[in-house]
Amino acid sequence: MLIFLFVLLAGFALRAAPLTQNRFHPDEALYATFARLIASGRDPMLSTVVVDKPPLPFYLTAASMSLFGPTEFAARLPFFFAGVISIALLHQLGGALYNRRAGTLAALALALSPIAILFAITLFTDTLLVAFLLWSLLMAVRQKRSW
Repeated sequence: MLIFLFVLLAGFALRAAPLTQNRFHPDEALYATFARLIASGRDPMLSTVVVDKPPLPFYLTAASMSLFGPTEFAARLPFFFAGVISIALLHQLGGALYNRRAGTLAALALALSPIAILFAITLFTDTLLVAFLLWSLLMAVRQKRSW
């Protein structure tokens, strides 16, 4: 358990380090604009813009912006935490499918993965997708049919 906590803290630190280093990619800026429309109350249903992504990331970003202000840091927080939570979910999934050691090794691989680290601080929907996919797989393995 102590090793897993170290892995989780390492994953947190590696994702937190570059959290404010880069400006938004043009697509991220567009997604942040959608979130600002929701957070400001000007267009909470995004009916005035063309959206080609699922709405949950925009609503999570809008909630973060409502709490912490309309900044790039606030916009990235939900994705940052989804990246860290994914490490814990993968640890649980590996433990449920194989054993605790396998879960810890899988979590370590995700915690140290450069692509996972870099995507965890973007507004791209991939990080949330991975988190919800891991959660769904864990619930399926545990045969939980509800929340």
